[in-house]
Amino acid sequence: MQSEAGATFLDVCASVEEDAEVETLKWMIDLVQEVSDTPICIDSPSARSCVAAIPFCKRPVWTVRL
Repeated sequence: MQSEAGATFLDVCASVEEDAEVETLKWMIDLVQEVSDTPICIDSPSARSCVAAIPFCKRPVWTVRL
């Protein structure tokens, strides 16, 4: 729905403990990419998790450090 409404990227935030975050982000990114070609913004307070999740994205991504 967000892509259809004109979103330029989709924010993906796992909101889990850091030791499970990369695995959870991969799962979420895979799900989002199954239904949308809109680029993904990896959203995490952990720069390490953001960097680790970038390779899972099929399109160029934005990373956000909160």
